[in-house]
Amino acid sequence: MEEKNLLAFFPKIEDAQECQSRLRHEGFDVVQIDPIPTQSAYDTLNNTRMLEGSVLLEDVLGTGAESANLASQGIIADAWLFTAVVPAAERDRVARIISDHGGQL
Repeated sequence: MEEKNLLAFFPKIEDAQECQSRLRHEGFDVVQIDPIPTQSAYDTLNNTRMLEGSVLLEDVLGTGAESANLASQGIIADAWLFTAVVPAAERDRVARIISDHGGQL
């Protein structure tokens, strides 16, 4: 059976948890919620700062520009990453459920 991974961002943990509960109730077991802290501007695998164009994300930390910068990329600092692994045939239905609960795919 072919599976699809769906990733979404939720600004509120409560919305992510409601979505997770609904999907699990409908039989989708692989649904995970992880925090996206402000420190996500770092490449933790290599323990180095990530480059964005010619500006290091660290250079905008604490300036107020970070949130606007990440938001312009569709990422909200201190948001929640929602991951669901679903059968390919159910992808569109699950994507609608995630969107209905406030997730940004």
